Amino acid sequence: MDSEKQKNSRLIIFFFIGVILLNYPILSLFSDNERNVFGIPLLYAFVFTTWALLIFITALTVRYTGNKTSQHTDKAQ
Repeated sequence: MDSEKQKNSRLIIFFFIGVILLNYPILSLFSDNERNVFGIPLLYAFVFTTWALLIFITALTVRYTGNKTSQHTDKAQ
């Protein structure tokens, strides 16, 4: 059960990191219309990169902490 609490804590932290990064004060830093990254406006590149990284980190957290708990459950049976 300890790893389940750890997984939940990490997911809550990732949620709040996402809220902070995708909220107005941070987004306003990247709202310059003249700067582009590979032809994509900087704001869009930041939003989609941050979004993709949060999904990737969340998937890794769920996958690897999920495997530890399922192995532990299988051994108990």
